[in-house]
Amino acid sequence: MNDVQLSQHLLGWLDRAFQAGASDVHVKAGQPIMMVLNGRVQPIDPEAPALAAPEVEHLIFDVLPHDQVALFHEALELDTSFELPRVARFRLNVHRANGAVGAVIRIIPPTIRSVEQLGLPPSIKRLAFERQGLILVTVRIEPHQLVCEVADTGPGIPADQMSRLFQRFSQLEGGIRKGGLGLGLSISKSLVEAHGGQIGVRSELGKGSTFWFTLPRHADRDLSPQAA
Repeated sequence: MNDVQLSQHLLGWLDRAFQAGASDVHVKAGQPIMMVLNGRVQPIDPEAPALAAPEVEHLIFDVLPHDQVALFHEALELDTSFELPRVARFRLNVHRANGAVGAVIRIIPPTIRSVEQLGLPPSIKRLAFERQGLILVTVRIEPHQLVCEVADTGPGIPADQMSRLFQRFSQLEGGIRKGGLGLGLSISKSLVEAHGGQIGVRSELGKGSTFWFTLPRHADRDLSPQAA
């Protein structure tokens, strides 16, 4: 972790974003300093003026040691981190886009937030307390489609129940025991098919299940690994 001295200007913006409960701060020419709050990008101060490109560069380079500024000019991108004592830790990505320098700063709170504070569904909490198992998410780019798979090492799904997995209000025995309405897979199926894709599942008792979906590639969209 780098021991950097922040300018009072940036320190104030970061502190305000942290106190508001933001997850990220965006510094970019042509707009005021922005924060991500509850998943929405918005100005930290709605009355703040937009920043000019030289102001953005001064603001960002002021927090970096000279050797890291040199590394950025060489690679045109830099990832680093720093800490504000008694406030939070921060991860900083500096990049160049459309000919201008910009930065995204991730706020890492000093205390770990609970599932409820993060606004995550109860299923995530149940998953976190499982004693063992593995969930593997993979994405691959094929010539005409994107394929996403989510594989687990759970108990598997009985063959006689596979056909009703994607029906509305349909649950397996485990789903009923752990709660839920039985709508998740049905909604997923509707969304995937609305985008011209397909969805399905492979499963073997005692070995686990693999849920998958595909989305078609379009000529005007870049689905390369860098873009994804």
